[in-house]
Amino acid sequence: MKKLLLAFCSLALLVPLSYAQTGDGDGSGTQQQIRGDFSKVELPPELEAIKDQLEEARAPLMEARRALVDALKEDGATDEEIRAALKTWHEENAEAIAIVRGLAEQIQAYIRENRPERERPRITDRMRARMVALRENQQAMRQLRVQLRNEELTDEERAELKEQMGQLLRERKRLMRNRRADEGGNGGDDGRRPGD
Repeated sequence: MKKLLLAFCSLALLVPLSYAQTGDGDGSGTQQQIRGDFSKVELPPELEAIKDQLEEARAPLMEARRALVDALKEDGATDEEIRAALKTWHEENAEAIAIVRGLAEQIQAYIRENRPERERPRITDRMRARMVALRENQQAMRQLRVQLRNEELTDEERAELKEQMGQLLRERKRLMRNRRADEGGNGGDDGRRPGD
C-alpha cells in the first residue's frame, strides 16, 4: 500500500512539471499561451536601457537582502526578528527601492500598452446549446438529490428516482464527451464516428 501511495505522490509531483515544460523552449508552450507571453513585446532601445538599469539596480539590493536573511538565519533568529530586520532594511533602502520600482513601472506601462491582443474563444451555437443542456441537467440532478433525501419515499419510488438519476448521469456524460470533441479532442474514442 505504501508503494502505491508513493507512486501516486510522485506522479502528482511530476504532472505540474510536465505542464511547465510543454512547448519547444521558445515560449510556445501551453502555460505561456494561458498566461500571455509578454516576451513577444519588443522593447525600444530606450526601454532596453531602462531594463539594463533596472537589472543593475535590483541585483545589489537582492544580494544585500538575501545576505541579511541568511546571516540572521545562521544566528538562529526567529521569524519575527527576521521580519523586523527586513522592515528596517526596507526603510534604510527606501530610495533605492523607489528607483527600482519606478524603472519597473515604466517597463510595465509600455508592455501593458503594447501587449498583443488575446484571442477570445468563439462560442458556437452548438456549444451554447450544450451549455444550456448541461445547466438544465445539473438543475434536474439537484432536484432529484433533494427528493432522494426524503425519508418517506417507498423503495419503488426511490428506485425510480435512482433510475432517473442514472439517465441524467448518462446524458451528462454524453454532453461532456461532445464538449471534449468540440474543443479539439476526440471525445473519448478514436474519432472515427460517422458524421464527425
